Amino acid sequence: MNRLKLKDILQIRDEYSGDILVHVSDTPLISLLYIKKIVKKLNAKYVIHTGDFIDELKTTHPLFDEKDYERAISKFMNKLKGLSIDDIYLVPGNHDNPTLLEKYKDDFKIIREGSVIDIGGVSFSVAHDYNNLKVISGKRGRVYYLYGHNKYRDEREQYLNGYCSINIIFIDSFKVYSIPYPFFVNIVRGKNHPIKIGL
Repeated sequence: MNRLKLKDILQIRDEYSGDILVHVSDTPLISLLYIKKIVKKLNAKYVIHTGDFIDELKTTHPLFDEKDYERAISKFMNKLKGLSIDDIYLVPGNHDNPTLLEKYKDDFKIIREGSVIDIGGVSFSVAHDYNNLKVISGKRGRVYYLYGHNKYRDEREQYLNGYCSINIIFIDSFKVYSIPYPFFVNIVRGKNHPIKIGL
């Protein structure tokens, strides 16, 4: 996997005529404008989101409000609809409400953890949590494992964590590039640490 800037990937894109898939995970609502920009600039054909669609709203938090979540999910789904992509796959995470997501099943492909998606001759094992990925055997090289949930990284190149970076897969050439989320994503996720300034 190559970690590049978006402008570098756009240059590579100019010389590539095949399909592109964008993989993200654990997205604060504010990050969707950035993701939408990437998808449009790359002219991506597919998006796979591996869960926790509104990462700042935790369904397990004691102060969680179902109405806030419903409003946020509605905004999230409307922004995804604005991408005008036919194949958007959503894998609910541990902070998503599968029952509420059912009403969007006509607009998006809502997929259970541990499922396998076949796109353009490539198989994608998808899960929110790395431990719930289904191992695919018998397909040499044409397999990716997409997950999120936390910063855990499997160092094998076919295992892609959408929490740590936005993964861009050039399906026909079987190349993967990743770009970092904007700095504000980790701030909203609550992963920022104050810088100590002393004399």
